[in-house]
Amino acid sequence: MYCHYCKARIDSDSLYCKHCGRQVVLDSEQMLRPVKRRRRPWVAILILLLLAALAAGGGFAVSKFMPELIPTLLQKAGLGDAEGPDVLPTIAPAPTLVPEAGRVAATAEPSRTPRPVSISNNKIVTESAYRGVCPVKVKAVGGNMLVVLVYDRAPDHSDEAREPLDPAFAPESDSIAFYVEAGKSAQVNVPIGVYRLYYACGTEYYGRNSLFGASTRRYVLDGSWIVCARNGKTYAGVNLVLRAKGGEGVTAVTAARFPQE
Repeated sequence: MYCHYCKARIDSDSLYCKHCGRQVVLDSEQMLRPVKRRRRPWVAILILLLLAALAAGGGFAVSKFMPELIPTLLQKAGLGDAEGPDVLPTIAPAPTLVPEAGRVAATAEPSRTPRPVSISNNKIVTESAYRGVCPVKVKAVGGNMLVVLVYDRAPDHSDEAREPLDPAFAPESDSIAFYVEAGKSAQVNVPIGVYRLYYACGTEYYGRNSLFGASTRRYVLDGSWIVCARNGKTYAGVNLVLRAKGGEGVTAVTAARFPQE
C-alpha cells in the first residue's frame, strides 16, 4: 500500500504514515484515503483575530511569529491544502512613521481673515462720556484714517469744565474716535480738556480693534496737545491736516502703544 499524501509505501495495518505522519484508513477496496478531520471553528476565529491585530499594528510578536503560526493553525482547522504544503504570502510588519529630523508637527489653525466694516466719513466710532463743545476738524491726506483723541487733563485756563452726559458716570480718563475718508475732512465736537492725538491709516477698515489690517500705519503727534477750552463765549478748537505717510511733527508708534477701544 502507498500513502495518499507522500506516496511512500506503508503497511496495510498501519493507521499512520511513518514518513509524513498523516492518519489514514483502509476502505473496502484496500485503497488509502484521508480521514476528514472535524473542523475547529475556534481556530478560525483565532486566526481572524490575529490578522485583525496585525492590520492594526498589533506589535512585534504578532508580526514576527504570524507567518509560522498561520499554516499550523489552518492545518488544525482543516482549512489547509490537502494536496501539498500550505503556502501563504509573507506578512510584513506595519511600518512605524517617524517625523523627519528637525521637523516639528504643527496643527494648522483656521485662518481668521477680518471682514471690512461699512463706515462713512465723519462717523463717530468711540463716543465720549462727556458733552462735546469744541470743534476739532481733521483732513486726511493719502489714506483713510481713524483719529483718536485721548483725554489727559483739564486745561489750565477755562471758564467751563467738561460736563458728563450722565452725572452718575464720570470717568477720569476718556477718549473719542472718529473716521475720516481719504481726501476729505471731518469735524467733531470734543469735550473741554487737553488731549493727545493718535491716528491710524490704511485702505480697508476692519473695525476698531483690527483697524486697517496688517498694513495699518499708526502715528502720534509729537508733543502736540489739543486744547479744548472756553474763554468768554468762544470755544477754542483746532484745524489739522494729517498725512498717511507721516511727516514732520508726527512719530510712528507700534500697535501696543496705540489706544485700544
